[in-house]
Amino acid sequence: MKSACLKFLFLFFDTKEAKLTEKIQVSPDSYIFRFTLSNQKDAMAYPAGSHFAILRIPNSSEAFTKKYTPINTIESMKQGYIDTVIKIYRPNTDPNFPQGGKLTPFLENLKIGDVIKISGPIISIKYDKQGFIDVIRKKQQEDKKAKQRIKPKNLFLIAGGTGIAPVFSIAQQICLDQQKDIKITLLYANRTEKDILLKEQIDDLQKQYENFKVVYVIDSGKQTQSWNGEVGRIDQNMIQKYGPTSTDKDNYVMFCGPKGMVKMCFEAFKNLGFDPYHYFRF
Repeated sequence: MKSACLKFLFLFFDTKEAKLTEKIQVSPDSYIFRFTLSNQKDAMAYPAGSHFAILRIPNSSEAFTKKYTPINTIESMKQGYIDTVIKIYRPNTDPNFPQGGKLTPFLENLKIGDVIKISGPIISIKYDKQGFIDVIRKKQQEDKKAKQRIKPKNLFLIAGGTGIAPVFSIAQQICLDQQKDIKITLLYANRTEKDILLKEQIDDLQKQYENFKVVYVIDSGKQTQSWNGEVGRIDQNMIQKYGPTSTDKDNYVMFCGPKGMVKMCFEAFKNLGFDPYHYFRF
């Protein structure tokens, strides 16, 4: 109880007001929300790959919070806003959340001009500049180096569903920073083609930058005749097909998505002989 309280205080001691100024539906159950901060400079506090937390206190005995990732560019943050993509968990639509989400239905019902409380930045992985990425290691990996500063030559990114947000944020900023020597491969899984989030932005990035490549994956039986991506679930074989080898010290992997996918990634890269200091989860 004590640690939970301390974590709560840490997350929300420095809250900021954020006004909803735009909401665009990008899939049947997902939106891009634009929040404009009351202090324009506060938006610059969120480097690529970092998170912010949204706080909702519906009554005196409850408090709900969830982390989200800004997906807009560092340059656009200078205008004082952050964009994020959020999946809405409505009642009776997802077997994992039969009663719906505790926070996302509240967010879906927000109207333009409504003000919420956010905190952060919360950082485990962040892009700095000139191709350097700072990593604070997760507890799931044996920790000898609490922090690392890396500059990959090959960066393999894996995302599932809304896990695309921090992954896309890192890839986008590397490309915009003109780090053409960093080869980026994104393996991105969703249930169906219509569930693919940020597809337009991802495709634009691939068209503009030769060092960025994306491979889309959807569930078996969900593909149309025109589908030219992978079918099934991301597994060790698919990782071997598209990912880098474990032998090059400049190859790194980052992933974000559902718990089952994250667990599979840890097991797969261990089985493939990767140095545990070369693969990370957001």
